[in-house]
Formats: sequence, C-alpha cells, structure tokens
Amino acid sequence: MAVLMVPDDGDDFWPSLGPQVCDWIETYLVFGPGDLRGEPAVLDDEKRALIYRLYEVYPEDHPLAGRRRFKRGGISLAKGLAKTELAAWLAAAELSPDAPVRCVGWHNGEPVGGPVTDPYIPMIAYTEEQSDELAYGSLMTILQESPISHYFDIGLERILRRTGDGKAVSLSGSPSARDGARTTFAVFDETHWWTSDKLRRAHQTMLANIPKRRLADAWALEVTTAFEPGAGSVAEDTYTYAKAVADGKIEDSQLFFFHRQAGDEGVDLELKTVEDAREAVIEASGVAASWRDIDAIVGQWADPTTDRRFWERVWLNRPVQSTQKAFDIRAFRDLKRKVDVPRGALITIGFDGATRRDATGIVCTHIETGYQWVAGLWEAPPESDRRAATWQVPEHEVDDVMTALFEQYTVWRLYADPPWWQSWVSAWIGRWGDDRVIEWWTNRRKPMAYALKRYVEGIRGREICHDGNQDLLRHIGNAYRQELPFRDDADEPLWLIRKERPDSPFKIDLAMAAVLSWEARADAIAAGVLAEPAFKPEWLRHWKAAPKDGNRYLIVNPAHERKKSRTTEFVVVELGEDRHYYVLEMIRRELDLGERTDLLFQLHRQYRPLRVGYEEHALEADREHIRERQDSEHYRFTLTPLEAGKMTLDDRIRRLVPLFEAERIVLPPRELEIVGEFIASEYRPYPAAPRTGLLDALSRILDLRAEFPEPVKLTAPLAHPSDW
Repeated sequence: MAVLMVPDDGDDFWPSLGPQVCDWIETYLVFGPGDLRGEPAVLDDEKRALIYRLYEVYPEDHPLAGRRRFKRGGISLAKGLAKTELAAWLAAAELSPDAPVRCVGWHNGEPVGGPVTDPYIPMIAYTEEQSDELAYGSLMTILQESPISHYFDIGLERILRRTGDGKAVSLSGSPSARDGARTTFAVFDETHWWTSDKLRRAHQTMLANIPKRRLADAWALEVTTAFEPGAGSVAEDTYTYAKAVADGKIEDSQLFFFHRQAGDEGVDLELKTVEDAREAVIEASGVAASWRDIDAIVGQWADPTTDRRFWERVWLNRPVQSTQKAFDIRAFRDLKRKVDVPRGALITIGFDGATRRDATGIVCTHIETGYQWVAGLWEAPPESDRRAATWQVPEHEVDDVMTALFEQYTVWRLYADPPWWQSWVSAWIGRWGDDRVIEWWTNRRKPMAYALKRYVEGIRGREICHDGNQDLLRHIGNAYRQELPFRDDADEPLWLIRKERPDSPFKIDLAMAAVLSWEARADAIAAGVLAEPAFKPEWLRHWKAAPKDGNRYLIVNPAHERKKSRTTEFVVVELGEDRHYYVLEMIRRELDLGERTDLLFQLHRQYRPLRVGYEEHALEADREHIRERQDSEHYRFTLTPLEAGKMTLDDRIRRLVPLFEAERIVLPPRELEIVGEFIASEYRPYPAAPRTGLLDALSRILDLRAEFPEPVKLTAPLAHPSDW
C-alpha cells in the first residue's frame, strides 16, 4: 500500500483539538444519506486519525500558540469510503455554536476547544446541478436528523444558526469572490472533476479568501478520489503540489495532505485473477475493508465490459489514465466511401482550433448523405522545429477557405468554437448572418457530451461516411475520453474528448470539428431540412414594371431580444385591383435603432403606405425614439403593432403557401440581389431555411387588415351628349 502524507512527522505529535472534535461528532451527529442514515455517527480509526491531524495547533510555548497548524487540508481516498460524509461532519462541527473547533485556552498543556464566532462555510461542488447533492446534501441530512437540529434553520441552499450569527451555503463551481469573502471553513468536493478553467479559477479565488478572517483562523478542505492524469483537475494540482512539498522542492508548513492507494506509485498493478483484484481493493480500503462490499467491487473488475483502468482509478484510488479511446477507429475507417457533393448542395460546417502552437480544422458534412470531408487543416510544426515558437495559423487563408465554402455550397449552419477566433467568428456572423454562423462553445460540458454521444451513434449506425482523409483518421484516433460526473437518461456515462495529455503533439482538432459539423447536421434534420419544401419554384412570379395605384403597406420586422436574428427586414407590399400582392421592396440589413428609424422614414416618404405594421415587441422598445423623430420632423404616421398571438412562426409563414401556389404573390425582378438571396436562402429551402425574416415579414400582410382597392366601375351617363 502506498500512502502519501504531508507532512509526515513520524513519532512527533503536535497538540490537537482532534480528540475533542471526534467526541463531539460521535455525541451529537448521525450518519448521512445511505444504509446507516440517522444512526449515531461512528468514526473508524483512519478518520479519527485524519481529524487529529487536521486539527493540530501550535504548542502553548509557540508564538502562534493555539492557532491552527494547517490552513489547507486535502484527503484523497477511494470511491465509497465516506470522505464526503467526513467533510459534512466537519462542516457541522465548524457551524455549530458549541463545537470545540478552535483553541480558546489551555489546560495541563492541552488545547481547549470552543466554537467559531459568526462562521461562514461555503460548500462548493463542481456543477450547479451537484452543489446540493454532495457535501452540502450530506450536511443537510445529518443536521436534520441529529439531536442538535433545533440549533439550525435548514434550507435547500443555506443552513443558518437560529441565533443569526453563522451559516453554511451550497455553491456551484463558479462562485464569485464575494461568495467567499467571509469564509471560516470551505469545502471543495470531488475535486478530480474540477477540470475546467472556470473551476480552477474558483478554487484559487476561494483559497485566496482564507486569510481574510485571521481571528476566525479559517481553513479549507478538499476531498476527492484519485484524479485522471492529464485531465488538468484541481485534484491533480493539489497532489502534485503535495508531492513537491514531500520531496522538499517547496516549503509549505500550512498544508496537510493524505492519499492512499493500492500498490506503489508509478508501478503498474498486475491484476490477473479475481484474488489479485480482491487483495488490491482491501489494500486501498484500509480499515474500511471491514465494512466495504469487497465482493461487489471485485465483481465489477471481473465484468468483461468494465474499463479496468477507470475501475483502478476509482476503486483502488490510483491516478491512472483511461485506456479507452473516444472513437472506434476501426469502425470509422470502414465508413470510407466516395460521394460527389454537387455545387449548391446543402451542407453544415464545423470549425475548431487555436491560432498558434496547436491546430485549426474545418470539416464539412453533406446533410443529405452524412458524408464528411476535410476542407482545411493548419497544424503547428513539432516543438523540435525552430519555427514552432513563432508559428501561427494563416488566418486570412482560413477565411478564404470559409468564404469559398459559402460561395460553392448552401451552408445551413456553421458551428464554430470561438476561443482564439472570436474576431473572425464575429466577422463571419456579420458577413453571413447569426442565423447561419453560430458560436458553439465546446467548453459547455453537457451539450458537448451529448454531441459526442450523437457522433458515436452515427459511427455505430453507419450514418457517417467520409473520404478517407488520413488527417481526419489521425485526429479521430488521437482522441481520448475524459469521463464526466453526469449520466444520460439511459444512465450511461457522459464524457468529453481530450488529448492523451495536455502537451501531447497528437492533435484532435479535426475530430472536434467533425463532431460540430455532425451536430449541425442533426439540428438541420430536426428542423426539417430533408422534408419536402413548402414552396415550389414554379410558383414564383415577378413583375417587370412596378405596379401603381394600389393600396400600399409597409411592414417592419426589426431585430430585438426575442428574435434570434440580428437583421431587420422591411417589406413594402401593394395590393392591386386584381387581388394580387405585389412586393415593391425587400430589405434585410443589420441596423441599429437610429439607422432603422432613418430607413423607416425614407420608405414611408417614398411609398406613402396606408398603414405601417411593426412587430409588437420591437415596437415597445422603439416607439419613444420614433415619436421623438416624428415630433422633430413634424412628420407623423401611425404604427400598427403586429401581435404574435398564439400562432407560431411556422404557422404564420405557411399561410403564404396557398397565395404563392395561386400565383397571387408577385416579387420584384429576379435580377435584384436581395430577391435572389430571398429565393435561395428562404423561399426554396423552407421549412429548413437558414433564415426566415423576409418570409415572416411578408406573412404579416395578413395581420395588417390590409384591403384591396375597389375596382373602378365605368357606367353610362344618364343623358347622351347629343341630347344636351
């Protein structure tokens, strides 16, 4: 058995409040959620020893007499050893108005304990979903069912002393600096899952708050199972730091760290038989082997479907990497086939990468066939190459490739991971619209995990095919799984992809781009892109000369908070005596409020509409500005709010189908650029159109109480001129 304990004092013993804290826990607290829930708390020898160490204080003759020896504690034990419950017991003691958790005096050379004044205890989990389920959830149950429950006002997100001078709170892994400013004791739970930059920053922020309450002698405790090397977790950082202290590379007198695992560090375990596995589990369990379900754990090892490296990490508490690759590369290779993607075909694009020292990739997917191909790859030279230090992706070359794709194909969506490329992604949004270019952040762990799950299902179901590009195969093969603390609805584990290690030269950017492109395809299909188009090309009619003398109406469909697009659409429609709808003007632009108002007044002066329809939610925001403009120019007209009502966007647009089919809607000449864009991006692909703003605006003519002009009737005079 390998144990790392920092500091290891041998036979030297420090004064400690540990015996008093242990007695208090076993007198006043109970077990939390589980088989022993509500039973009186009992500490095994190992937990008792850990509490003794965690509550060591400086001796009576020391300048810091009575103050805590350790400001930061770390405990790394195998799964199922009740380390979260231990953290909850300590939190209960730190919160209680009578627990002996701080030295308040001395008796016969031994410290005497007393409570903390006005304690503040943040208990932080790795996600908002889990913050109430780990240490805080255990604390809540323990206090609710303990004999001291009357001391506390217990809620789902905070527990207060009834005297009003202390509380424990449940926080997710993204607390602000303010959340921990008054900390007297902090709990960081399951830190092997704390892998994101946000979580790591939160950990540093909360640790930085510990010294702020000197009189309270604040401290923090981390509890975890063994980390996965290379995942970049807080648990890995703490272990590495503790090792450096143990090796004398760093001096830190304020850290206590305890880690126990089966077998020696850095030496592979040879588990060839069930008995080998049993001995390893017992070794990792320590004194808990007497009550741990060893047979069930060993049974998992014997299951041929078990990822044994994962089993070794969680049940033997060994920091080992999973050998499980993210994708079945053999199955992926077999999906190679040739597909000719015609010009103008409907595709999706995935984009991922960095600008220097890594790689950037673009992968396209033909929506109809599921065929994927690499449109571009830019990889940094290896570290040994002298160009590596200054190399960066040729950004304009990437932009040229992206522009060519939008010109050659009908791009339904581009899903782009923005970090390092935000200015370019913003430029692409400005160029092709935010309804076609989507900032798809891959650091959103649950959405990313489900996107990966869909990609794996696409491989298994042979829905995906590809051109056999060796770079794509290489990147797919380089991707490793990084397990997440979430499961899907079928109780299957979710995971992300990562490199073999953070500094690995083996790239995975094309794999990520392929997943994003496939996710965009899935969304396209869900939107009905492969369904029968609602409008047919043969229904289109165009006027050659602009009509006159009809009833004209102006419709404004502005960008606003509830609308997913940044563009504003204007449509001018003339209703003729022949009962046709003549579209005189179609405009789609990104405009601010001032520019939108300018164009509104310009069109009103030009066409003199009988009525102006304005989307109701945008009108609420724009009305005051428009009225001020009308007053200043002494030019007034009424704006009619176009209500959404209970009708969906699709229902509104589909009201145009019979009108187009009857050839009663007549568009401006096809040669106009906006008309061509409308037909290509909205009319022809609907309901899977990448944008719908002009169709929606045109449909609102039916909500405007628009009237056709009465035809002029010619009648014979009562008397013939010859009779005059």
